[in-house]
Amino acid sequence: MSMSHTALLSAPDPSGPDLKSDRGQLRHRCGLCSKTGVKLLRCSACHAVRYCSRDHQSEHRSQHKSSCRNIKRLRADLDKRDQAIRNPTAGSPIQTNAFETHVGRFTEFDHTDDYMSVRMSLLDALRRQATLDGVSEALEHLQDMLRLDRSDEFWLRDLAPPLMLQLDKDQECYDFLKWWLMVNPKDDEGAHDWVKDPPFLNIKDASVLEDVKYISAESVDVHHLAAVVLLKMKLLVDLVNIRLTRRVLKGRLPTEVLGIIAYHAVRSPISCKWVNKNECDLIDIQQTLQMQIKILAMITMRCNRAFPHLIFEVNRHVSTPLDDNHPLLFFEEMVSLVQHSYPAWWQHDGVLELLQSARQTASKVLDDEIESMTLSRSPYLKTNQGTRRKDEYLLFLASCHRLWYYLDAVVEDVVSLNTEEEAVSSKKFYSSDAEREKLRVWLNRSGSLSSVSQSDDSNINSNSV
Repeated sequence: MSMSHTALLSAPDPSGPDLKSDRGQLRHRCGLCSKTGVKLLRCSACHAVRYCSRDHQSEHRSQHKSSCRNIKRLRADLDKRDQAIRNPTAGSPIQTNAFETHVGRFTEFDHTDDYMSVRMSLLDALRRQATLDGVSEALEHLQDMLRLDRSDEFWLRDLAPPLMLQLDKDQECYDFLKWWLMVNPKDDEGAHDWVKDPPFLNIKDASVLEDVKYISAESVDVHHLAAVVLLKMKLLVDLVNIRLTRRVLKGRLPTEVLGIIAYHAVRSPISCKWVNKNECDLIDIQQTLQMQIKILAMITMRCNRAFPHLIFEVNRHVSTPLDDNHPLLFFEEMVSLVQHSYPAWWQHDGVLELLQSARQTASKVLDDEIESMTLSRSPYLKTNQGTRRKDEYLLFLASCHRLWYYLDAVVEDVVSLNTEEEAVSSKKFYSSDAEREKLRVWLNRSGSLSSVSQSDDSNINSNSV
């Protein structure tokens, strides 16, 4: 059995929650008013949504009914198929309990396929609720399905990192990503022994700041690369919040109190370990994260040139999955990534804001460059009305690719508490040439990485407009 990414996805349920749900850390909250901090009533049918009162549950019923009934139906169907495998009847093709006899090789039996398909549908329905209950249970299903079927014919490995990041299981997420990026054999002939070679998901407590050279061309997965970028952006936002807290409150509060406030200003359990570090150490960590983010973003764009602009255009792409015969396979892959992971990008405050600010800076610089060109030197620029929209979209795409060169400048503006006028002034003199050269040198000296999608090297140069 072989499943494509698109085959695993259904279009967002119009009666269910939008992919742009509540921002910030997942908490138990009312499904109607988003209230937290009160005793919430849990939906007895789907167990995935809570309410602050019976009135709000009744008011939300028409919106929640479709997804609620679907989850309840899938639970009943899954339980029925579970019992059929655990207690095979006399007429069953396999007289064994695969849950006990074939852990790791669960899908070797044809009669387990339907069970896994139904469980996958339940997992997907739960995660789309975008609630703490729904996402938590979805991850539990996913991890148990990977335990049963290590070959991962359902591509669960692409769904896991966004769910872990939503639940702030950041260390677990990084360990998971590193294992797949290092070990995934991309074996199409089934020769790989998923039970014995190598030990399955055995990486624990890997350093999130370690050199990223372990990523090889043979194991590149755009879903995983994008997840590593998001994880490191999450940590960068936390680091900025620590430094901002100190800058604003230093001298006004005792050091101990300042540390407590900074601790509550971060989200990731990994970042909590940095709260008491000195300023020099924080700057070193910040610079490491920024360079690694840019390196990984460049590699991701080489793997799929639709990254990251689909992140900024999510509303155009999340509602209509593409079929397997779509001519732009790289685009299909990126739509799949957006549908898998956009809730995680959206829920992490500060991440999209930093990227959008960097993109706007890149767009302004590109605009200035275009103004200095003569029309004869720019094949994309036309004076007639019919091509203006195309020119604007080309500028948007180019700014998405160039934004990584301006990430450092944007972060520094935030940490320095620059006014809008000061920020514009500082960026006017900021050149992306040095950043571009540093990235090119790093990528070129790493043969395993520079071999990835050389045909997309134009994304590094980003001079197509």
